[in-house]
Amino acid sequence: MYFDSFAEFLQMGNHGLYVWVAYGSTLLVLLSAFFITRSMARSGEESIRWAILSRQVEPKNES
Repeated sequence: MYFDSFAEFLQMGNHGLYVWVAYGSTLLVLLSAFFITRSMARSGEESIRWAILSRQVEPKNES
């Protein structure tokens, strides 16, 4: 193994702060993109459902 202890692994040769901030920020961006996209998809599906339901409920005008 390259690192002798877990503490050395976290320090990454005195570059640990930069490495872990980079990993953390990347994870934060990916998770937020996932949750925002999922939320937008669900709201889009909900508006489509309401549009379909409103067309089914409207009375038909036959002249």
